Amino acid sequence: MTTKNRWIRLLAVATALSMITLAGCGDDDAETTTVAPTTTEAPTTTSTPPDPPPAPVGGLTVGILESLVGGYIDPKFSEITPYVILLLVLLFRPEGLFGLKRIERI
Repeated sequence: MTTKNRWIRLLAVATALSMITLAGCGDDDAETTTVAPTTTEAPTTTSTPPDPPPAPVGGLTVGILESLVGGYIDPKFSEITPYVILLLVLLFRPEGLFGLKRIERI
């Protein structure tokens, strides 16, 4: 058996095991829910625009800052730029860029 065939067999077994594992992760309540209107009112829309999705905004920010740091400061520093950004965000905004500060009163 060649090395290529071994890798293909390993990947096939790993894929099959992951599919078997994830097969039971569905929603069990799907059969019991019904779709019946309870009111005759028309759906309303909100006047505020939706929030931007955090992952693409963060990815664009990191990519742009990495390019700027590599071009203006030093190309070596562009490799550590994502880690510095992550550290600064975790220090100053631990709830995330779009997260809300939650104040719990006792």
